[in-house]
Amino acid sequence: MVNEVLAHTDLPLKDSIELYNTTAGTIDISGWFISDATSNYKKFEIPTTTTLSAAGFIVFDEDD
Repeated sequence: MVNEVLAHTDLPLKDSIELYNTTAGTIDISGWFISDATSNYKKFEIPTTTTLSAAGFIVFDEDD
């Protein structure tokens, strides 16, 4: 689930998105895509072997 989005930031903050696993098990999110552009839904691919633990969080920022 998309838990938080920080957009249109001013330095030193960075635009970021936080994903949250609402389940009781680990989820492999390798190969999922995140984008802020309707013209390119595959703008950023989550790296291979990326997992999200049960009730865990992961954050990606504009540097990713």
